[in-house]
Amino acid sequence: MNIIDAQGCAGCHVINGKGGSIGPSLSQEGTKGHSIHWLEVQINTPKTHNPKTMMPNHNLNPKQLKTVAEFLEASK
Repeated sequence: MNIIDAQGCAGCHVINGKGGSIGPSLSQEGTKGHSIHWLEVQINTPKTHNPKTMMPNHNLNPKQLKTVAEFLEASK
């Protein structure tokens, strides 16, 4: 959660019941069937999946990216 907090994800996304509503809730992201790789792409280069998204690139280093993607994938 430290990386997620530092990136300001809750400004746009609900995470564990807290946060904004601009983006989709991430509280149960792991139930959506996305792979770790898909989540990593979505976090660092979201326009790859949706060219019109408002979500910014987060440019996390590989370790941070894997940590966040695994956290989200485990959120069920």
